[in-house]
Amino acid sequence: MPFSIDVTGLLQYLGITPDRIVPLLVFGFIVYLLLSRKLGIFSKEINKVINAIIEIQAILRNNLKFTLQQNINQYGTPGSPIVLKNEFRQFIIKPKLDQQVTEKIEELTEWMKKQNPKTGIDAQNKISGLVISPEINKYLDLTKYKQYLYTKGKTSRDAYGILAVYLFEVLIPRLFPPLKQ
Repeated sequence: MPFSIDVTGLLQYLGITPDRIVPLLVFGFIVYLLLSRKLGIFSKEINKVINAIIEIQAILRNNLKFTLQQNINQYGTPGSPIVLKNEFRQFIIKPKLDQQVTEKIEELTEWMKKQNPKTGIDAQNKISGLVISPEINKYLDLTKYKQYLYTKGKTSRDAYGILAVYLFEVLIPRLFPPLKQ
């Protein structure tokens, strides 16, 4: 108890008495309530904006994925799996992207297994999604690849398409071995 008496005495010495502190506490509580309501309104609006951005990202990613799927035959030769056309192989080999894929093949295969594709087409869709997402950067450094494509007059659509088909060729047989005839 001596400590509490000393604190009380100190507070009284400083002029902080119950008749002065209670109004300050009440005022502070009222200000807190008013501000929390106003900030709550901002919080709701910010959440709406965040949700809208997420929706826009999903729409753009799905449209890009759909466009990629439509144009995949431009880069690949039909088969099971689709194989990269020879004319596009240089875009994988020159910037040594093939070596990166070889080094990361186990990690990429594990990623693919976690996606749990039931068919080769499911695997193609998952790979297309990976290629257009920032997640691809966890596995591959695409800087030299994209720069090389740029110097050859190619676009980001070409970059996604060529890489997707190459990954079809490399990854899909690891999950769905070709049937023996």
